[in-house]
Amino acid sequence: MTFCKLLTPVAALVLAVGIAHADVARVVIADSDPELQRAVVTTLAPWRFEVLVDPKAPVDIEEAKTRAAAADARFVVWRHGRDLLVFDRDRDAVEQRATSAGTLDDARAAQAALTVKTLMRLPPPPEGEGSAVPIEDGSAAIGSAAPPVVPPIEQAFEIRVQAGLGAQVDSAGAIAGGTVAALVRRWSPPVHIGIAGNLGSSTAIEQAGFKGDWRQWSVLALASYAVPAGRIEIEPFVGGGITRGVLDGTESAVVRRETATLGTARGGVWIRLPLGRFSVGGALAADFLVSTPTYIRQGGGSMSAIFEVPGFAFSIGAFAAADFSL
Repeated sequence: MTFCKLLTPVAALVLAVGIAHADVARVVIADSDPELQRAVVTTLAPWRFEVLVDPKAPVDIEEAKTRAAAADARFVVWRHGRDLLVFDRDRDAVEQRATSAGTLDDARAAQAALTVKTLMRLPPPPEGEGSAVPIEDGSAAIGSAAPPVVPPIEQAFEIRVQAGLGAQVDSAGAIAGGTVAALVRRWSPPVHIGIAGNLGSSTAIEQAGFKGDWRQWSVLALASYAVPAGRIEIEPFVGGGITRGVLDGTESAVVRRETATLGTARGGVWIRLPLGRFSVGGALAADFLVSTPTYIRQGGGSMSAIFEVPGFAFSIGAFAAADFSL
């Protein structure tokens, strides 16, 4: 009987400790930036999470799910390029928001940590705040420290400058050309909007007594949406604008010059490899020109075609880009 009386409080204590431990949810921070790790740990301190630090980010959402299951964690937090992602195993859902790429300073790390808290959709913290501090084995120790005062969340304003070279193929042949683009992003979905221009390209013409060339350049408004796919991003884009063309040359020793402004629609995809704030990749695109003219020569009671402006063109090329956060 005495032994039973002694065993009862011990069993109760063990049970209480087990229940308390079971109530502690885990968060995996899969990022190598120590400032971000520290900021997330501090911001989540009132919720008493057990924090596991993993310096290697998942390559995709499926790997994040696998890590959450392996660590028995509710949340996995990581960055992919300029996106901050939070996987919630209980809801089987991923939330994402734009953030800064690369190494963060104290202020941006604090902003990112507050964004993590928002994406987790946490309830009010329990009474009696604690502090979760990562330790060497990747787990967390619970102490007593109040979270620091951090600035409010500010959505990153991103400006992307991109330039590329490639080849354009149409019914008149193949020509080399360059492209430049300036895009902005101010919202959580990975959507960029901006303008793009094709630098002047020229097609030589020697037909029906005409000798010269057709030169054109274009300016378009574009919108793109980036989809993470492992280490790369697949970024479809669409846009519309104008193409300005000039037929310039001589016809029977007489100068001939005509211009045309054509409506243009463009669709394509960028395949991008993020490298911190920089990225490189390849581009595929198709252009559709509206109401393209055919230039003719009249004489001797007959008409001869000089040049028909192609209404469709396909292009392939490579590009490099840089992102700037404000």
